[in-house]
Amino acid sequence: MANSNIHAGGDLDLSVTGDFVGGDKIVNIQNIYQGTAEIRPTPRLAPPAPSPFIGRSALLFDCLAAIQERPNTADTPQLIILTGMAGVGKSALAAAVVNDPLLVEEFSDGTLWTELGPTADPLSTLANWGDQFGADLAGYATAETRSRALRSLIHNKKLLIVLDDVWEAASAVPFLVASPSSCVIITTRRGNLGTELGGSYTHLTVAPLNDADSLTLLQQFIPQAVQADRAGAIALVKRMGGLPIGIALAGQMMAREWQAGLGFANALAELNERETRLGLNRGGSKGAGSMRLMLAVSYDHLPGDHERRAFRQLAIFGSKPRSFGIETAAYLWQLESRPAQRMMVALVNQQMVEPLGDGRFTLHSTLADFGQSLLEEKKELEALRQRHMNYYLQWVQKRTSADWHLISQDLEQLRVAFQTAVARADTQPIIQFLLAMNSYFARRGLWQDWRTWTETTLNVIPAKDLSLRGVLSSNLGAIYHKQENFDQALEAYQQARQVLEKTADHATLAVVLNNMGAIYARLQLGDEALEVYEQAQELLEEAADRASQAALATTLNNIGMLHGRQQAWAQAYEYHQLSYDFYHALGEKMGLATTLTHMGTLADRQGHTAEALAYFARGHQIYAELGDLMGESTALYNMALLCQQAGDKPTAAQHMTRVVEIDEQLNLPDIQADKALLAELMN
Repeated sequence: MANSNIHAGGDLDLSVTGDFVGGDKIVNIQNIYQGTAEIRPTPRLAPPAPSPFIGRSALLFDCLAAIQERPNTADTPQLIILTGMAGVGKSALAAAVVNDPLLVEEFSDGTLWTELGPTADPLSTLANWGDQFGADLAGYATAETRSRALRSLIHNKKLLIVLDDVWEAASAVPFLVASPSSCVIITTRRGNLGTELGGSYTHLTVAPLNDADSLTLLQQFIPQAVQADRAGAIALVKRMGGLPIGIALAGQMMAREWQAGLGFANALAELNERETRLGLNRGGSKGAGSMRLMLAVSYDHLPGDHERRAFRQLAIFGSKPRSFGIETAAYLWQLESRPAQRMMVALVNQQMVEPLGDGRFTLHSTLADFGQSLLEEKKELEALRQRHMNYYLQWVQKRTSADWHLISQDLEQLRVAFQTAVARADTQPIIQFLLAMNSYFARRGLWQDWRTWTETTLNVIPAKDLSLRGVLSSNLGAIYHKQENFDQALEAYQQARQVLEKTADHATLAVVLNNMGAIYARLQLGDEALEVYEQAQELLEEAADRASQAALATTLNNIGMLHGRQQAWAQAYEYHQLSYDFYHALGEKMGLATTLTHMGTLADRQGHTAEALAYFARGHQIYAELGDLMGESTALYNMALLCQQAGDKPTAAQHMTRVVEIDEQLNLPDIQADKALLAELMN
């Protein structure tokens, strides 16, 4: 009797980018975990501990104590929520917590950090977190499924997780994936966020610094001035409302004032004059009002017009979590590398720009908003948007699929640049952006981005450009297909088919037909699937290039599996053998191993255990040769089940021992079930 638990390959279809897409558990896991066997460093994504770190000792103690005293019986991760107004230092406190040496030791599996902000991007961040543990989560189409996959990866790990600058409860939910032995810290301006999230949590309010701590922070910048005029220093920090960023800006301004022989009285007089001139309400000058005032004064106190222009131009990059590199700033400023570096040093020293390390920088939200208002006031915004768009279009066109980490780092900037092209109805850049990003969106599983960009581009493509319209319609079908919106996928594929039939692009048309067949097969519409598969076969047989021959081998495999489902065994074998022959001629070893898996499954379904074992063993040999641990694991698992079925428990146990070794090496979610099967075989 055939073993119903054998892991078979799914229907194979091709996207226009040439990636194989599978529909069942094993193929998806192969995509997710392929190539993850190397030893990876413990993830430490948090920024360094802030220095100086003043006025937060009590809060730091309370936060550390809450973590240390968490109950052992908890069935969810420890949740700590830090609330407070913008610029008060919530992120700095979180950074101090996660860099505490005792916590670094206790949470030995690492630290994950993400800045969500108003435009949170859960799909991209979850994929990046999966990468930290060697897992490619792009195979999961939604934030919910990707979140569940990440949860299975870290279910037994001790992690510190920080969700910085959370604006909405819904944006935090996909990241609440940690184990009970982990801790999640959230920073937010929303005082009621904990209630919206539900469950138990520790809530700590990060209040503005008191006068004494504000004075201590100011003293870090101008110790001699504070010592000489303590009363004037106190008056200045009171005007800043206890916001650390405002005090830092005031300190930089006073450092220059003091060098010029001027004191706090002059600085306060300038603030008062500016306040009167701007018509600000003195009664609301503390906190946010004083922050805006201090920004205006600090901007005026930059060394010269070049520095002021450079600062406001950086506002085009937006605020945290967006960031930018020094080379991008140099392009924007139209400066060579060394002058650009000197300019950036000057702005960092004036507390106007925040360094992130590795040549990356960012702006605090208050500074970015202020700079944006200056750009609008000086009517520089549109020209700067054009330069920003031009830079990122040229940049992304030079990137390859191996550069996906770099693209992820600048994804928000690319989204802004694409929207600039859309707003300007600039057809050529819109098309160029999409073509440059197609592979990245597919590989990272950013289906919503890919769909939006593709639909936008389809709306601007000239009607006469049939080939490109057909390709993009096919891609749109692949996006819907991946999200299991089969009706919409078939509609998009049908549109692509109608367009491509008017062109000579038979290879792409065959891809579309293959994809349609995969959906028909999934929907148990065997006749419809066979019809389009055979049409694809006919088209591909006319082409002699390597890519078409590989696609033909895939099509033949699909037809073979379709016949296998209909129990037309002889025909199924015939097509699988043809597929095998094509892959063998092409030297495509992975295709050979995949085909052998299908043939083994076919033999098992007919109850031919020995024959099935032989196919799986040959496939295993190829997977092992290629170093494909997931393929090796799949073949060995199938062999173990067949050996168990044949009564050969020792050999089955031998195969399962290696399966469990791979599970542990790759931290696969099936490890407990596989261990249970191994224990059963050992008894």
